[in-house]
Amino acid sequence: MLKTLDQMTLAKATPASHRTWAAISTFLGDKVATGTSKSSAAKIRSAVNGLLKAKGVMAENAPLGLEWFDRMFPVNGWDPTTMPFEQATYQDYRNRVRPLLEEMLGVSEEKKCMRAAVDKWDEAAAEFERLDTIAGRNSRQKMVPIRSTLTMAARRTGLGPRDLAQSALMELHDAAKKSERTSLRTASRMISEGQKTSAAIARLFPHPIRPIEVDGAFRYNVPAHFATEIEEFVERAARIRYIRAKKVHEYVRDRTRIGLKTTLHAVIDGLVATGHLDPRANSFALVLENPEALEDLLGHIVDRIGEDGITARHATTLVSRLPSILDRNGIESRVLREIIKEVEELGHHSDKAGMPDKTKRLCRALIEKRKFRNDFLLAHARPRRIAQDLLATAAKEGRDLTRGERLQAIRHGTVALFCAIEIGGAPVRVENLLEMPLGGDDAWIRLAGKDVRVVIPGNFVKNGKEIRFEMQPGSHKFAETVRWYIDNIRPLILTDPDSGKTAQSPWLVPMLSAPHRPCPYETFHGWFVRIMRDVVGVPCTPHNFRHGQASLLYHRYPERIGWIAVRLGDTQETVIRHYAWVHAEQAMAEGQRLVTEMIEA
Repeated sequence: MLKTLDQMTLAKATPASHRTWAAISTFLGDKVATGTSKSSAAKIRSAVNGLLKAKGVMAENAPLGLEWFDRMFPVNGWDPTTMPFEQATYQDYRNRVRPLLEEMLGVSEEKKCMRAAVDKWDEAAAEFERLDTIAGRNSRQKMVPIRSTLTMAARRTGLGPRDLAQSALMELHDAAKKSERTSLRTASRMISEGQKTSAAIARLFPHPIRPIEVDGAFRYNVPAHFATEIEEFVERAARIRYIRAKKVHEYVRDRTRIGLKTTLHAVIDGLVATGHLDPRANSFALVLENPEALEDLLGHIVDRIGEDGITARHATTLVSRLPSILDRNGIESRVLREIIKEVEELGHHSDKAGMPDKTKRLCRALIEKRKFRNDFLLAHARPRRIAQDLLATAAKEGRDLTRGERLQAIRHGTVALFCAIEIGGAPVRVENLLEMPLGGDDAWIRLAGKDVRVVIPGNFVKNGKEIRFEMQPGSHKFAETVRWYIDNIRPLILTDPDSGKTAQSPWLVPMLSAPHRPCPYETFHGWFVRIMRDVVGVPCTPHNFRHGQASLLYHRYPERIGWIAVRLGDTQETVIRHYAWVHAEQAMAEGQRLVTEMIEA
């Protein structure tokens, strides 16, 4: 049984570096004795106990450090499958406990001193506030990356604006918490643009600053002059076979080509990091024939596996592509294949691993919790209602949507579209939905009366089989949501908010800044994860949305596995590999019940 704070004490003399959360009780007692209200202290005690209980950690085993706190209780860390309270309660608990830890560790006092400092950062902030792109509405919010995030990070390390070279900015970025990195990337763009438009900003920041770009969840540093050779390697590696009658090559799919490029980026980054490739070299090809370089490269990739790096599954995927890339570029891969086989960490293939534990927890909660399941299956309803309320309010007041309202309506409306199609139609892959043609001869989605008809050609589907389904109007409004998106949200994406001009686009979900292109996966992924967590109350990724409904179907209708496989576009073997655990756990629970029933009264 976990001990509460009231059951624990710790001597005040214990050094701060060795203290645990058990010291909070004494600290709160001292605060009450010096004037803090008892009710405020009681709320903090409840928050502390709630967080500890949610993680199953005892107070005396919880380090009194902010790094541990942020890792155990991240801003987006609410998990309804394991936590006994709602998301709002989690945020409230977190917002009460973290400031207290900062106070106990002296961090809050340090922050006050840094905020009160008067230096060149204040002068720099004042210059940014004069820019036309900053002045006006929301200027305070726009200035947060410069005036708060960057300024505080720089002051902590003793950097002034004149010291901020690109390398120093990258060090600040890489050392920052994940929640601060986005803000620092925004600051890098603001400085880069400010240097071009303001002589005063260029004077304050004399070193050229480039916007910090991040490729996916992990960044690989690749010298720019290797770009041409990388494209040549990818071009050859992407060829499947040569069709003599047509005199053309058959290629892998575009997203596979992107994966080949990512692997080469990781390889070059690793070869440079291990000292086998000079970043100023004219070519990297010869190094790939060096067995010692390949050994060190794989070791470097394995070393990056961890909480703050890449997953074992991602590392396996990266490395598994490399032998074929070498083969198709005329480089012998036999030694590389032998080295890979010796490394256990590089054997986490997704098609063999089954479902990750975190995804299982989500699926288990969907099976066991009725309200959670209903929120999941009707995930389109709340985002649609929020977007529609914004549209209705603006129409009632006889005005256009503000820029913020427009973006909010687009995000919520697009997520509502995806959820409606996934549940009311079929669980198509995210890329298929974002790249779905609309309105032309080759359209995949068509409106027939009140129905919605979708046909995705087999050459765009993972298993090569065509996906075809029809959505009719009904009480849950799946088909209606698709039509509502096309009539109300898509025109918002295509309309320039400044000029009012309407663009044309062949895509169901156009890209906001370039409608002639489909919405990028990364953009949609960010919208989906936040809205599912904050609005729907079901934290999950787009891919896990597919896993969720598949687990529910297999749990309820195991005898219809063939029908379920068709709906998912998978083989029956794939369904069993990913979802057999559903019934294995049921069988284990039933066995436990039968054993206990044999106990004689």
